[in-house]
Amino acid sequence: MITDRDIGALKHLVDVKYVNSDLKLRLEFTFSENPYFTNNLLVKTYLYEEDPETGEESGTKMEGTSINWNQGKDLTEKMTQKKIKQKGKVKVVNKREPCETFFNFFNPKNVPEGLAEEDELNSEDGELVQLVEQDFEIGNIFKETIIPNAVKWFTGELSMEDDDEENDFDEEDDEEEEDEDDDDDDEPMRPVKKAGRGSKPTQQTPSSFNPEQPPECKQQ
Repeated sequence: MITDRDIGALKHLVDVKYVNSDLKLRLEFTFSENPYFTNNLLVKTYLYEEDPETGEESGTKMEGTSINWNQGKDLTEKMTQKKIKQKGKVKVVNKREPCETFFNFFNPKNVPEGLAEEDELNSEDGELVQLVEQDFEIGNIFKETIIPNAVKWFTGELSMEDDDEENDFDEEDDEEEEDEDDDDDDEPMRPVKKAGRGSKPTQQTPSSFNPEQPPECKQQ
């Protein structure tokens, strides 16, 4: 979610926390004074509803803080120049275009009410539904994994690479245990070694990056 353009602004992020209440999850990102925007607090809120029959909760809507960008520092858009012909003459015009950035996180998309059933969705609506579901998953990851283990993430005791390796290892363990059970039910189970932790995540920051001047936005 984070691009090279975001690094300078995120250096001013000083705290992340969540507030969980009935059918609402609120993520709060606190920033120090910075040249990018005037907000000191950016909030992302997830709203849920409960099924009266099953009691299960499902995401319904997301809300985010409107960021007050300083002039020329808006990371969510870029200026492009295009040539157009008018009365036989070529004219250059400036045009604003959206840009990929972490800060789009605070301008979430929502599934419109009354959208068709999943099996009747067109490709564009289906993509929107998938993006909204992924966004709710990200909110849950902040709540369940990142914030409660903030110190371990900071020191490198936890990393996304470690989680992936452990999940793969656990799957192999399950297959090995099943094979042992099939071979001889009376044979004692041997202890299974678990994947270790401790590898530190690497951070790659371009040496030519200037935090006060975001690099050119690259659309993917």
